[in-house]
Amino acid sequence: MIGEGPDGLAASWRVLAGPVAVAPRFDPSATARRLGFVKKLPPLSDPFRASAMDERQELIDRYREARARADELEAAATEAAAEAERYAQSAREIGELLGLENQLSLVEFGRELRGQRLREVAVDVLQRHFKAGDRVHYRQWLELVTSEGHRVGGKNVNATFLTQVARIGLVQPVGRRTGLYEVRAA
Repeated sequence: MIGEGPDGLAASWRVLAGPVAVAPRFDPSATARRLGFVKKLPPLSDPFRASAMDERQELIDRYREARARADELEAAATEAAAEAERYAQSAREIGELLGLENQLSLVEFGRELRGQRLREVAVDVLQRHFKAGDRVHYRQWLELVTSEGHRVGGKNVNATFLTQVARIGLVQPVGRRTGLYEVRAA
């Protein structure tokens, strides 16, 4: 720092703060004797106190400005997220009209499939990839469902999928515990 003295303080701060006292060396054996006697610091000079108050007020003002900017940016981010969701909703609706999407507006993007909705999606995928009399292993069927961007919920995805497809009337299990299903005529 320009104008820095041997104590590391700028000359202007030394003048404002007053003289700097040098602390005596610490003697551990004397701690018990001195503990009750704490040396008072010299009072702050009026010019230093005024400068410190000005600096504090400047910092408070900067904090308030930064906080206001952060609040504005947060509001803008919330507004942008809502706008993005409106665009996504419109894209889904147009996709449904064009037959490109399977009624995705019923389920939010990224939501895991379970229950009736999982069965509906599984039947739709099955009908598009297989015909009556075809046999399909549940893992192949599940892979087709997930390859289309759907996510199956539950701790054990295979178990969740098997439980739900067992309730679909469009398929019939082939044998016991084979994992194969035969597609029935609709």
